Amino acid sequence: MDAKNILVDTPLSIPKNKTTDFFFASASSAREGVTRDFLIRTVGHYSLNKSLLASLGEKNGKLVFPLPRIWISALKTQGWNISDKKCACLWALLLIVCWLIGILTFLRAFFLGISKFKKTQKSRSKTTTHFCGLSKGEIVSSDPNKNYEIISWYLQWSGRAENMGEITHNIKTANERMINKVRISWGDPLEPIRGLKSNLLFLSWGMGAALLSLIELIKGNWWYPLMLREIVVSQIHKRNNFFAEVFMFPLHEKRRRAWTYEAEKKGSKNKLYFYSTNIESVSKSEKLVPKSYHFRKISWPEILVWDQHQKRALESSQVEGVIREVGPIWFSDADNEVPCFAKKTIALFDVTPKRISTYAWLGMRDEYYLSENINQFLDDIVDGAEALKWQIAWKGKRDLNSKDYRSVSKNYLKRINKLVNHKRIIPIQPGVSAIKLIEKCHLTISLPFSSPSIIALSMGRKSCFYNPSEGIKVNEDGAHGVLIIHGKRQLKEFLSNETTHS
Repeated sequence: MDAKNILVDTPLSIPKNKTTDFFFASASSAREGVTRDFLIRTVGHYSLNKSLLASLGEKNGKLVFPLPRIWISALKTQGWNISDKKCACLWALLLIVCWLIGILTFLRAFFLGISKFKKTQKSRSKTTTHFCGLSKGEIVSSDPNKNYEIISWYLQWSGRAENMGEITHNIKTANERMINKVRISWGDPLEPIRGLKSNLLFLSWGMGAALLSLIELIKGNWWYPLMLREIVVSQIHKRNNFFAEVFMFPLHEKRRRAWTYEAEKKGSKNKLYFYSTNIESVSKSEKLVPKSYHFRKISWPEILVWDQHQKRALESSQVEGVIREVGPIWFSDADNEVPCFAKKTIALFDVTPKRISTYAWLGMRDEYYLSENINQFLDDIVDGAEALKWQIAWKGKRDLNSKDYRSVSKNYLKRINKLVNHKRIIPIQPGVSAIKLIEKCHLTISLPFSSPSIIALSMGRKSCFYNPSEGIKVNEDGAHGVLIIHGKRQLKEFLSNETTHS
């Protein structure tokens, strides 16, 4: 994590010149940031973590990974042992690959545009909001009043686009529908360029950009071939007819892409929304934990957050946009209903622990979310609840039977299966919104600093964070005003008090 922060803080020193304006277009003024974001999103992500670990795992091991020279120098100052020649060779190969991918992207877009330039385009409302980066669980159902996903949240949000006539999204298989006189449909901000003239101008630009980036590659100006595909995509949006008054991007799209600058020039507003509050680190000591590189120097014009606690955390991470507090933001849901429970029911939310090897390559600073701690969290609450005649409705974060969850701790899976099989907890489908479960329960308990307890507090429901490890420091500000319970003794007192008032 320290190495990543060093890279985020190291300027790429991309100079200003006339050809930069031709190449980067609307992103010219932000070419340093947009290139840095591209590097962090691609080569500087988890693959770099694994290579850093591999270099530490061998005697006299050296880092072998494609990185720009300026970043290699920054890592050397931090004490990393690096193979200069091998890194340089891999970096040169990467630039050539990026250049070729950029050309293929350009050619595909041109021929697709030529093949469809006579076709009429679907008419759209001028007041359109487009959601990028969604999955099926974030698409509204036929009744938005019974669901709590992002489009339903946006429809009821007071800050939404005024007189909105349409919402588009990236899920092509979702059915088109009308909700409260607003059309919900699929749309593509990178749709083919329409018109023969526009496509010929795109061809002219593309040939020039390909030649320019090749010349600059030979001269050592690596950002041209590296960014060619990103800039081609940016030019597609610049020249096509897609327009949205607002583009909404989820938290996992925190590194801004070049084409959004073209959208901004067209008159669109770009907003990043935080659907989660779990951005604070849990520390094992009194020492202040440095901010994660994940949230540092993100550059969206407007960032939507839940509350002032999250706003302060982002401000200390040097974000470049305006941060706006909007309350809890719904994200995903399923059409399933949550059954009614007895009055004394706890809505329980944990965090799915990974295997230690997974935490290693993720670059986690502390191992708070290991299975030992999560299992203790579950055991303490289940034992305490049963002693006072409470029942527990447990909602995990993901489907644990999914193939994608092969990295989940086996000890955790055994514990959960045992609790479910012995009917000590009632499992709730993971895809269902936390709000649906919280509405049906008297009390909400979650692990620091997951969102459900904060949601419950905003709904006026009783909630807390439970920290089973009394020796681990939990930053009070990261709790967003939610009560933190430490250890079995405090948990027993808390549940006893709730039993008296239930």
